[in-house]
Amino acid sequence: MTVEEIKEMRDAARAALRDAMDAQSVSFGGVNNRSVTRQSIKELEDIFLRWDRRYKNATGGGGKSYSRVRFRSD
Repeated sequence: MTVEEIKEMRDAARAALRDAMDAQSVSFGGVNNRSVTRQSIKELEDIFLRWDRRYKNATGGGGKSYSRVRFRSD
């Protein structure tokens, strides 16, 4: 996936999470016509955090920080 595709998925997950938090239930049209209730908010939050981590890793913003000092125990 490209960085742009990952960003689009992260933004879609953020919008779905925001909609679920604003409404008692959110309906997604289409073939399955699925409804998301407040019980699904935790699942949506996990999905958003996963895409956010992927985006940060893809853009270099989610890397580990390293110390410039190395401590030894002799």
